[in-house]
Amino acid sequence: MRINRRNVLAGSAAMSGLLLTGCGMNHRVTSNWLTQRIAGIPEAHNIPGMTAGIALPGGNVVTAATGLADLETGEAMRPDHVMQAGSTGKTFVAASATDLVLSGDLDLDAPIGTWLADAPWFDDLAHRDAITPRLLLTHRSGLVEYLGQPEFTPLHAARIATDPDRPIRTDESLPIAVAAGPLFAPGEGFSYADTNYLLIGLIIEAISGRTYEAQVTSRILEPNGLTGGILPATQRAIPDLASSYLAQPIFGLPEKCSENGVLAMHPLTEWTGGGMATRAGDLARWGWLWFGGRALSGAYDMIAEAERGSGVIEADGADWRYGMACEIRLSPGPRLIGHRGWFPAFQSVLAYKPSLDMAVALQFNRVPSVPDMYGLAESILDEAAAL
Repeated sequence: MRINRRNVLAGSAAMSGLLLTGCGMNHRVTSNWLTQRIAGIPEAHNIPGMTAGIALPGGNVVTAATGLADLETGEAMRPDHVMQAGSTGKTFVAASATDLVLSGDLDLDAPIGTWLADAPWFDDLAHRDAITPRLLLTHRSGLVEYLGQPEFTPLHAARIATDPDRPIRTDESLPIAVAAGPLFAPGEGFSYADTNYLLIGLIIEAISGRTYEAQVTSRILEPNGLTGGILPATQRAIPDLASSYLAQPIFGLPEKCSENGVLAMHPLTEWTGGGMATRAGDLARWGWLWFGGRALSGAYDMIAEAERGSGVIEADGADWRYGMACEIRLSPGPRLIGHRGWFPAFQSVLAYKPSLDMAVALQFNRVPSVPDMYGLAESILDEAAAL
């Protein structure tokens, strides 16, 4: 699995310190400014290092990095370091599903048995005739999180110890969730669970007739010029991967969750629950393309889904909703749209502010990282816009 440096986005030229000017902006943002802005964040939050990317109006990108990519070797973090992006990868799953909606191949309101009825666990799935792709994409299916079930940790710990290059695939993870039973009837609540997106991944494969990785690459990444710094992670070894650190043990993983470019947890265990290895600059550009409505011509309006009454995210003093792979703040203040992610032991946040037409991606190589990732992301956007 290789990051193709020859195909890096033009906006990522900021990695070499070039000055980029946003289209129609009366200010300029440099990678030097961004480097200075994020300097000190790792030390303040006991994080080894971080990367950052800002997509400006017009799509140009500036990037920066600070801190360490590896505590033991002292390797400095670089803007082109790769990290697992966690659940921000759900945005690519939603885009892949949207693409199939636009082609007329996916009905978001059809029962999932249309595509999954032959799965060995399907007959044991509660409310199977009432669960639809729309409910899966908005976490309103009632399915539990397979990662949170007591059966998962010993299974994963044993896999790490005996056969780390064999991921826990859906034939093992989905029966765990199905056996646990539903949290509520479909459409009657909101509960975030990677389980929902594993089912969406299977539906995408059933419709397209090929792997999700092939589908997302050819239909989403390549047309948007993103193959240089975003790729579906299909093996533990990833070029330019930063090392990562876990503050508290989970899933039988070691404290150092990636080392020498190799993940301890197989990324295909997460699969369409996230599954992307990214550079911050490319992730920021994706946020500008996708949340700005530019990635797919005539794309289904996934943002409106949140405002039609999707799941309400608990947040003090703010009205946050969950649409199709997007967290959206409706109030107070200007709208903010994005997604957060974690994968042992990386954390990330992708945020787009429509009033600025700018997006930012921040990636950290420790879990936990900063306590308010959206707050940090928005402040960086606001400050950049004011330069």
